[in-house]
Amino acid sequence: MKTIISLILITLLVNPQFIHARENSNTSPNTRIEDSGQFDGNRIRNDFENNGMIVSHRITGHSGMEWPKDSQLYINFASGIWIAGKVDDEIRTAVGEYGPEFVAGPWGSEPGDSEHQLYIVNKRDFADPMANDDFQNWPADL
Repeated sequence: MKTIISLILITLLVNPQFIHARENSNTSPNTRIEDSGQFDGNRIRNDFENNGMIVSHRITGHSGMEWPKDSQLYINFASGIWIAGKVDDEIRTAVGEYGPEFVAGPWGSEPGDSEHQLYIVNKRDFADPMANDDFQNWPADL
């Protein structure tokens, strides 16, 4: 077993392709955070973004999902939407995790536009909808 581990380590250290791939693994231009929020329900606290990341480590620098909340115990570092498909027999993928490849809004729009923000509406907002700006400014036309 020690021999196998030693061979793997030597291969990783000697082969420059592995080092180069690791250095350039997060070069997507869409890794900026346009808008972020926090889900705080039941016993879970979760940081998320509007670019496909359902659990984000990039907002606070630590794991994005805490359970039970206020315990400083983290159960998920980062999670996001993964999509794969075939176009002309070529497999294409897009991932919203670590360095997300998604941006907010429909294709061709400006990701930083104000209508692509996160809108946070709770059940209690239905009692007084005028008190919540997100409820009032919800983009019904998207």
